[in-house]
Amino acid sequence: MDKQKRKKLKTAAKGYAFIGINLIGVLIFWTVPMLFSFIISISKWDFSKGFKGIKIVGFSNYIEIWRDAWFRASPSITLCSRLAMW
Repeated sequence: MDKQKRKKLKTAAKGYAFIGINLIGVLIFWTVPMLFSFIISISKWDFSKGFKGIKIVGFSNYIEIWRDAWFRASPSITLCSRLAMW
């Protein structure tokens, strides 16, 4: 390997190392919580059993929330309070 290629490889390795640190941060502090939140949203969780209490129920939680009268009323309440603050 000649000197020019070795220098390019060394520069690229430094760049990947610099980006890699940020990617690890994104993975830990953004991707993992997003995935965990999604898993929680499609499951019923018995908190007293810890992680073993998670039972995947699919999208029935999303269907159930639209049947809730309080949830359906919340956009109009939010809009009214927002207009009152305006």
